Amino acid sequence: MHDPWKATWKAKPNLPQDARDALEFLREYVERRYPASVHDIPVFTMTPQAAVDGFAVSRDGGMSIFWASGPEVPGGAWLLRVATVVGFEIPDIQSALLWANARNRDQVNFRYWCAINHELERCAVIARADFQSVVLADFWPTVDRLGRSPVIELLKGMATTVITVAVSDSTDLLSRVSGRRLTPTPPDLDALFILSDG
Repeated sequence: MHDPWKATWKAKPNLPQDARDALEFLREYVERRYPASVHDIPVFTMTPQAAVDGFAVSRDGGMSIFWASGPEVPGGAWLLRVATVVGFEIPDIQSALLWANARNRDQVNFRYWCAINHELERCAVIARADFQSVVLADFWPTVDRLGRSPVIELLKGMATTVITVAVSDSTDLLSRVSGRRLTPTPPDLDALFILSDG
């Protein structure tokens, strides 16, 4: 993949090269666009052997995550996921479900759902988008007549969109129901990954 910036952060070497390129490009892009807003995910740093890596972004009260997981079989497809938890510890589960369903009817970029903890009678609302490597691989070497790579433009647009959605959807949802936003603390960063993996 053509990378116009030399990445200073390096993704885990046990991910496929294209997955590392995508993550390293995204992190470099986000760090340049939103300085001091990028965070490491504790569960990724504590499991160096796992074929999963990524980072979180906190901006204006929104929390987003960007991560990739390696293939289940050697040479298989890998996954790039972007997600946000737009509301956490929400007691009004029914209203959260209705809000997520309405977003699914209006939104084409993300899928929304509620993760419900029946014991605590609380839920979280998650929005996520997945990109399979087989789709991205078709465009890795492509450059348009202006010298732009469709994959680079897709990654930049995806980053900007998820960071914007993290703020706007959290604001909208939490104006309708009680709950809270995730913060860049180790427990919340791990919760962000766990919920995005659901």
